[in-house]
Amino acid sequence: MNTDLIGLYGIVIDPNEGVSIKHFPNGRASLNELYATIDCDLVELSILTDELDLFIDEEGLVNGAAERVGCFQILDADGERLGQLMYAGRGVILKNDGDDSVGFSRQRATAIVESLMFQSMAVL
Repeated sequence: MNTDLIGLYGIVIDPNEGVSIKHFPNGRASLNELYATIDCDLVELSILTDELDLFIDEEGLVNGAAERVGCFQILDADGERLGQLMYAGRGVILKNDGDDSVGFSRQRATAIVESLMFQSMAVL
């Protein structure tokens, strides 16, 4: 059985590594999976759009993630910023499904990656 067909996908933003699609076998990312993916102890939710939730390191600006990993911002296809001016460390985008954040189909995750612009920033 192809495990890629089971579960859903999230979009991982890493200022050092770029953007990737991560498979979440259960269709959603548990807190422990978010902690491991983002490499942090506390996550914070930032709502980007009605459909897109971004989970980031809640302490990224004070725990060294900004210097260690870098920072990023997200722009839509028109160049308009989504969310905050800058996010420190890594982030995971999931789908806002009413009261819950869940993964996307692989096709939808790929389309989102292709439609958004992710800009990394150096911290001085």
